[in-house]
Amino acid sequence: GLTLISLFGWRLIDRFLLAPNTPAPVQQFVRLLLASGRLLKAFWNHGLFGGMTVGSLTRGLLVLLFFIWLSRRIRALFQDRILSRTPMDTTTRATFASILGYLIIVIGFIVGLNVAGSSLQNLALLAGAVTVGLGFGLQNIINNFVSSLLIHFGRTIRVGDYIDVAGQRGTVREIGFRNTVISTDDGITVLVPNGSFVTANIVNWTNPNRRTRLHIPLTLLRAAHLAEVSEIAARIVGAHPRILAQPAPILEVRGVTADKLSVEILAWTEAPEHLNAILGEINLALDPALREKGYL
Repeated sequence: GLTLISLFGWRLIDRFLLAPNTPAPVQQFVRLLLASGRLLKAFWNHGLFGGMTVGSLTRGLLVLLFFIWLSRRIRALFQDRILSRTPMDTTTRATFASILGYLIIVIGFIVGLNVAGSSLQNLALLAGAVTVGLGFGLQNIINNFVSSLLIHFGRTIRVGDYIDVAGQRGTVREIGFRNTVISTDDGITVLVPNGSFVTANIVNWTNPNRRTRLHIPLTLLRAAHLAEVSEIAARIVGAHPRILAQPAPILEVRGVTADKLSVEILAWTEAPEHLNAILGEINLALDPALREKGYL
Protein backbone atom coordinates (compact mmCIF):
# COMPACT_ATOMS: atom_id res chain seq x y z
CA GLY A 1 0.00 0.00 0.00
CA LEU A 2 2.72 2.48 0.97
CA THR A 3 4.73 1.53 -2.13
CA LEU A 4 1.77 2.31 -4.41
CA ILE A 5 1.15 5.61 -2.65
CA SER A 6 4.81 6.65 -2.94
CA LEU A 7 4.84 5.61 -6.64
CA PHE A 8 1.68 7.59 -7.30
CA GLY A 9 3.13 10.61 -5.48
CA TRP A 10 6.34 10.39 -7.49
CA ARG A 11 4.37 10.34 -10.79
CA LEU A 12 2.46 13.47 -9.72
CA ILE A 13 5.69 15.27 -8.86
CA ASP A 14 7.33 14.19 -12.12
CA ARG A 15 4.30 15.21 -14.19
CA PHE A 16 3.41 18.55 -12.66
CA LEU A 17 6.46 19.88 -10.76
CA LEU A 18 9.27 18.60 -12.96
CA ALA A 19 7.57 19.03 -16.31
CA PRO A 20 9.48 20.99 -18.99
CA ASN A 21 7.02 23.89 -18.83
CA THR A 22 7.47 24.24 -15.02
CA PRO A 23 9.50 27.35 -14.04
CA ALA A 24 13.18 26.59 -13.40
CA PRO A 25 13.19 27.89 -9.78
CA VAL A 26 10.32 25.55 -8.91
CA GLN A 27 12.13 22.59 -10.49
CA GLN A 28 15.32 23.43 -8.58
CA PHE A 29 13.45 23.70 -5.30
CA VAL A 30 11.66 20.36 -5.87
CA ARG A 31 14.93 18.61 -6.80
CA LEU A 32 16.52 20.03 -3.64
CA LEU A 33 13.66 18.67 -1.56
CA LEU A 34 13.93 15.26 -3.22
CA ALA A 35 17.70 15.16 -2.67
CA SER A 36 17.20 16.11 1.01
CA GLY A 37 14.60 13.37 1.33
CA ARG A 38 17.01 10.78 -0.11
CA LEU A 39 19.74 11.92 2.31
CA LEU A 40 17.33 11.77 5.24
CA LYS A 41 16.17 8.30 4.19
CA ALA A 42 19.77 7.11 3.90
CA PHE A 43 20.55 8.53 7.34
CA TRP A 44 17.35 7.00 8.80
CA ASN A 45 18.33 3.56 7.46
CA HIS A 46 22.01 3.88 8.39
CA GLY A 47 23.12 0.77 10.23
CA LEU A 48 24.36 0.92 13.82
CA PHE A 49 25.58 -1.69 16.29
CA GLY A 50 23.54 -4.77 17.17
CA GLY A 51 21.51 -4.77 13.97
CA MET A 52 19.86 -1.44 14.75
CA THR A 53 19.49 1.55 12.47
CA VAL A 54 19.14 5.24 13.25
CA GLY A 55 15.41 5.00 12.58
CA SER A 56 14.84 1.89 14.69
CA LEU A 57 16.93 3.33 17.55
CA THR A 58 14.87 6.53 17.44
CA ARG A 59 11.64 4.52 17.61
CA GLY A 60 13.03 2.51 20.52
CA LEU A 61 13.95 5.69 22.43
CA LEU A 62 10.50 7.13 21.82
CA VAL A 63 8.96 3.93 23.20
CA LEU A 64 11.16 4.17 26.28
CA LEU A 65 10.23 7.82 26.83
CA PHE A 66 6.56 6.89 26.51
CA PHE A 67 6.94 4.18 29.17
CA ILE A 68 8.72 6.63 31.48
CA TRP A 69 5.82 9.07 31.10
CA LEU A 70 3.36 6.19 31.55
CA SER A 71 5.11 5.00 34.70
CA ARG A 72 4.68 8.41 36.31
CA ARG A 73 1.01 8.55 35.45
CA ILE A 74 0.26 5.00 36.60
CA ARG A 75 2.36 5.47 39.71
CA ALA A 76 0.36 8.55 40.72
CA LEU A 77 -2.99 6.89 39.94
CA PHE A 78 -2.00 3.69 41.76
CA GLN A 79 -0.97 5.60 44.86
CA ASP A 80 -3.81 8.13 44.95
CA ARG A 81 -6.75 6.07 43.65
CA ILE A 82 -6.02 2.50 44.78
CA LEU A 83 -3.54 2.40 47.64
CA SER A 84 -5.20 5.37 49.35
CA ARG A 85 -8.19 3.08 50.02
CA THR A 86 -6.02 0.59 51.91
CA PRO A 87 -4.92 0.85 55.57
CA MET A 88 -1.28 1.41 54.44
CA ASP A 89 0.49 4.53 55.71
CA THR A 90 1.81 7.19 53.32
CA THR A 91 5.35 5.82 53.21
CA THR A 92 4.26 2.26 52.44
CA ARG A 93 1.99 3.49 49.65
CA ALA A 94 4.86 5.52 48.18
CA THR A 95 7.15 2.46 48.34
CA PHE A 96 4.77 0.17 46.43
CA ALA A 97 3.99 2.91 43.91
CA SER A 98 7.71 3.45 43.29
CA ILE A 99 8.30 -0.27 42.77
CA LEU A 100 5.48 -0.35 40.22
CA GLY A 101 7.04 2.63 38.46
CA TYR A 102 10.43 0.87 38.31
CA LEU A 103 8.82 -2.26 36.82
CA ILE A 104 7.06 -0.26 34.11
CA ILE A 105 10.32 1.44 33.15
CA VAL A 106 12.12 -1.93 32.97
CA ILE A 107 9.34 -3.28 30.73
CA GLY A 108 9.59 -0.16 28.59
CA PHE A 109 13.35 -0.66 28.26
CA ILE A 110 12.89 -4.24 27.04
CA VAL A 111 10.08 -3.27 24.65
CA GLY A 112 12.10 -0.32 23.36
CA LEU A 113 15.10 -2.57 22.79
CA ASN A 114 12.92 -4.92 20.76
CA VAL A 115 11.40 -2.05 18.75
CA ALA A 116 14.92 -0.75 18.08
CA GLY A 117 15.64 -3.98 16.23
CA SER A 118 17.99 -5.43 18.79
CA SER A 119 17.60 -8.59 20.84
CA LEU A 120 18.23 -9.67 24.38
CA GLN A 121 21.49 -11.23 23.21
CA ASN A 122 22.82 -7.72 22.71
CA LEU A 123 22.27 -6.91 26.37
CA ALA A 124 25.80 -8.14 27.03
CA LEU A 125 27.13 -5.43 24.73
CA LEU A 126 24.87 -2.87 26.37
CA ALA A 127 25.95 -4.04 29.83
CA GLY A 128 29.56 -3.49 28.81
CA ALA A 129 28.74 0.03 27.67
CA VAL A 130 26.93 0.72 30.95
CA THR A 131 29.91 -0.61 32.90
CA VAL A 132 32.18 1.83 31.07
CA GLY A 133 29.67 4.58 31.70
CA LEU A 134 29.70 3.89 35.43
CA GLY A 135 33.29 4.99 35.51
CA PHE A 136 32.50 8.24 33.65
CA GLY A 137 29.62 9.68 35.58
CA LEU A 138 26.81 7.12 35.93
CA GLN A 139 28.10 5.92 39.27
CA ASN A 140 26.34 8.68 41.19
CA ILE A 141 23.07 8.04 39.33
CA ILE A 142 23.14 4.32 40.13
CA ASN A 143 24.15 5.10 43.71
CA ASN A 144 21.22 7.46 44.18
CA PHE A 145 18.81 4.96 42.59
CA VAL A 146 19.93 2.11 44.87
CA SER A 147 19.84 4.48 47.85
CA SER A 148 16.21 5.32 47.06
CA LEU A 149 15.37 1.60 47.31
CA LEU A 150 17.19 1.37 50.65
CA ILE A 151 15.26 4.38 51.94
CA HIS A 152 11.92 2.90 50.84
CA PHE A 153 12.54 -0.53 52.35
CA GLY A 154 14.52 0.59 55.39
CA ARG A 155 11.82 3.13 56.31
CA THR A 156 14.25 5.16 58.40
CA ILE A 157 12.99 8.19 56.49
CA ARG A 158 9.38 8.59 55.44
CA VAL A 159 7.32 11.16 53.61
CA GLY A 160 6.27 13.77 56.18
CA ASP A 161 9.29 13.28 58.46
CA TYR A 162 11.11 16.35 59.75
CA ILE A 163 14.83 15.77 59.21
CA ASP A 164 18.23 17.43 59.27
CA VAL A 165 20.62 16.30 56.52
CA ALA A 166 23.73 17.93 55.05
CA GLY A 167 22.93 21.17 56.86
CA GLN A 168 19.38 21.29 55.50
CA ARG A 169 16.45 21.01 57.90
CA GLY A 170 12.92 20.52 56.64
CA THR A 171 9.97 18.22 55.93
CA VAL A 172 10.29 15.33 53.47
CA ARG A 173 7.78 15.86 50.66
CA GLU A 174 8.79 13.15 48.17
CA ILE A 175 11.35 10.36 47.85
CA GLY A 176 12.16 10.12 44.14
CA PHE A 177 14.37 7.92 41.98
CA ARG A 178 17.38 10.22 42.29
CA ASN A 179 16.54 12.96 44.81
CA THR A 180 14.52 13.45 47.95
CA VAL A 181 12.47 16.65 48.01
CA ILE A 182 12.66 18.59 51.28
CA SER A 183 10.69 21.71 52.12
CA THR A 184 12.72 23.84 54.55
CA ASP A 185 11.42 26.05 57.34
CA ASP A 186 11.85 29.05 55.03
CA GLY A 187 9.56 27.53 52.41
CA ILE A 188 12.45 26.66 50.08
CA THR A 189 12.37 23.38 48.16
CA VAL A 190 15.70 21.52 48.36
CA LEU A 191 16.64 18.46 46.30
CA VAL A 192 18.96 16.21 48.31
CA PRO A 193 20.65 13.29 46.48
CA ASN A 194 19.48 9.98 47.93
CA GLY A 195 23.08 8.86 48.37
CA SER A 196 23.46 11.47 51.12
CA PHE A 197 21.02 9.53 53.30
CA VAL A 198 23.28 6.47 53.19
CA THR A 199 26.66 8.15 53.76
CA ALA A 200 25.83 11.20 55.90
CA ASN A 201 24.61 11.53 59.47
CA ILE A 202 20.85 12.10 59.47
CA VAL A 203 18.82 13.57 62.31
CA ASN A 204 15.20 12.48 62.09
CA TRP A 205 13.15 14.56 64.51
CA THR A 206 9.90 12.65 63.97
CA ASN A 207 10.86 8.98 63.59
CA PRO A 208 10.07 6.79 65.51
CA ASN A 209 8.12 9.48 67.43
CA ARG A 210 7.66 13.23 67.30
CA ARG A 211 8.39 13.97 70.95
CA THR A 212 11.40 16.31 71.26
CA ARG A 213 12.92 18.13 74.23
CA LEU A 214 13.55 21.85 74.00
CA HIS A 215 16.52 23.56 75.68
CA ILE A 216 15.91 27.21 76.58
CA PRO A 217 19.09 28.77 78.04
CA LEU A 218 18.86 31.82 80.32
CA THR A 219 21.51 34.00 81.99
CA LEU A 220 20.22 35.53 85.25
CA LEU A 221 21.62 37.88 87.85
CA ARG A 222 23.34 36.14 90.77
CA ALA A 223 20.71 37.42 93.21
CA ALA A 224 17.83 35.74 91.36
CA HIS A 225 15.66 33.40 93.44
CA LEU A 226 15.74 30.11 91.57
CA ALA A 227 12.52 28.82 93.13
CA GLU A 228 10.61 31.84 91.89
CA VAL A 229 12.32 31.68 88.47
CA SER A 230 11.35 28.01 88.25
CA GLU A 231 7.73 28.88 89.06
CA ILE A 232 7.63 31.67 86.45
CA ALA A 233 9.23 29.41 83.82
CA ALA A 234 6.83 26.53 84.53
CA ARG A 235 3.84 28.86 84.27
CA ILE A 236 4.86 30.65 81.06
CA VAL A 237 6.39 27.70 79.25
CA GLY A 238 3.58 25.35 80.28
CA ALA A 239 1.00 27.79 78.91
CA HIS A 240 2.42 27.53 75.39
CA PRO A 241 0.00 25.52 73.21
CA ARG A 242 2.78 23.40 71.69
CA ILE A 243 4.41 22.44 74.99
CA LEU A 244 3.38 19.12 76.56
CA ALA A 245 1.99 19.13 80.09
CA GLN A 246 3.77 15.84 80.84
CA PRO A 247 6.67 15.70 81.37
CA ALA A 248 6.31 19.13 82.93
CA PRO A 249 8.83 21.89 82.16
CA ILE A 250 11.74 22.02 84.64
CA LEU A 251 14.59 24.42 85.43
CA GLU A 252 18.18 23.21 85.73
CA VAL A 253 21.27 25.17 86.76
CA ARG A 254 24.19 24.94 84.32
CA GLY A 255 26.73 27.31 85.86
CA VAL A 256 27.34 29.78 88.68
CA THR A 257 29.73 32.76 88.65
CA ALA A 258 30.27 35.73 90.95
CA ASP A 259 27.49 37.77 89.35
CA LYS A 260 25.63 35.45 86.99
CA LEU A 261 23.55 32.29 87.00
CA SER A 262 23.37 30.12 83.89
CA VAL A 263 20.15 28.08 83.83
CA GLU A 264 18.25 26.08 81.26
CA ILE A 265 14.56 25.37 80.94
CA LEU A 266 13.74 21.89 79.64
CA ALA A 267 10.35 21.23 78.05
CA TRP A 268 8.85 18.71 75.65
CA THR A 269 6.95 19.23 72.41
CA GLU A 270 5.51 17.12 69.61
CA ALA A 271 6.06 19.82 66.98
CA PRO A 272 9.80 19.62 66.20
CA GLU A 273 9.29 21.39 62.87
CA HIS A 274 8.32 24.51 64.86
CA LEU A 275 11.25 24.46 67.30
CA ASN A 276 12.60 27.89 66.35
CA ALA A 277 9.18 29.49 66.49
CA ILE A 278 8.44 27.94 69.90
CA LEU A 279 11.78 29.09 71.33
CA GLY A 280 11.23 32.62 70.06
CA GLU A 281 7.70 32.86 71.46
CA ILE A 282 8.75 31.51 74.87
CA ASN A 283 11.72 33.90 75.11
CA LEU A 284 9.46 36.84 74.25
CA ALA A 285 7.09 35.82 77.03
CA LEU A 286 9.83 35.17 79.61
CA ASP A 287 11.76 38.40 79.08
CA PRO A 288 9.24 40.91 80.53
CA ALA A 289 8.26 38.58 83.38
CA LEU A 290 11.87 38.14 84.53
CA ARG A 291 12.76 41.80 84.02
CA GLU A 292 9.81 42.81 86.18
CA LYS A 293 11.36 40.77 89.00
CA GLY A 294 14.80 42.24 88.36
CA TYR A 295 16.37 38.90 87.46
CA LEU A 296 17.78 39.99 84.05
